[in-house]
Amino acid sequence: YEAVSYCWDRQNARAPMELNGTIFDAPGSAVEVLKRFAKDNDHRALWIDALCINQQDTRERESQILMMGDIYRFATRTLVWLGPGDMQTTDALDFCSLVLEQLP
Repeated sequence: YEAVSYCWDRQNARAPMELNGTIFDAPGSAVEVLKRFAKDNDHRALWIDALCINQQDTRERESQILMMGDIYRFATRTLVWLGPGDMQTTDALDFCSLVLEQLP
């Protein structure tokens, strides 16, 4: 599985989502993550905390939080989603590339 690190939606926006035949309200940012990383014919396993942890069950949520270090550590890789990009994002990434080129 691949773990996903992303910014939770600060406005608590919700979006309808179908998962395994069940429709429920999911955090809008988690839905955006799926749109970005999951493809229709893609069989990759993604671990997204807002979807993989029952957020209504305090006990489950607390136990999963304690395991999050291992969840990310044992993932084949961690994908990062900071949100949709804009021109400033492109400029920032270009700058990061320039800095990396200067490193020994």
